[in-house]
Amino acid sequence: MGIRTGREFTAGLRDGRTVYASGKRVEQVTDYPPFRGALASLGELIANVELVSGLVRFGAQEVIAAKAELTPPRAISATLWVLIPQSQVRAIQLIRELSGSGLIMTPTENDFANPEIATYLEKYLRGKNLSARDRVQLFKLAWDLVGEPFGSRQLQYEWFYAGDPYFTRGRFYSLPVVQEYKEIVTRLLHRKA
Repeated sequence: MGIRTGREFTAGLRDGRTVYASGKRVEQVTDYPPFRGALASLGELIANVELVSGLVRFGAQEVIAAKAELTPPRAISATLWVLIPQSQVRAIQLIRELSGSGLIMTPTENDFANPEIATYLEKYLRGKNLSARDRVQLFKLAWDLVGEPFGSRQLQYEWFYAGDPYFTRGRFYSLPVVQEYKEIVTRLLHRKA
């Protein structure tokens, strides 16, 4: 099965499985208040990915247009220097919250090869459309991002790639576009109702 949309994922949760939380049966996991936060967190991750993706595409168009018109580009491309590190920090936080102990309490290949526990692993660690092995691999991939040196180095690289984070954010105040924003606010303040 390929990657599903958010709507397909949510619909897939309504599959008739019996789920218990705090000793009570949950009729619909998507309607159960304590579980809504997980869907909102996944939605936030998706929204941030789409935001960065859109900025990358628009920023590339902006640079091409600026070169053709011999004008300086606006701030869209440079905005990514601020947004990507912030989005990555937030993604890591959300992945930790959503994954819980699944990040570190994962069975090994030897556990799956052990006939005494393999059946239980396959039964209790599987997802709706995901084998237990694939689900464990997904958690191990998430761990590589949030808990291993590779992920930490990647975060450091993104955070400092554009230079000092305070300088990177502060330089936006001196861009010509700031004057445009000030003029918009001034017009709104002096607008007659």
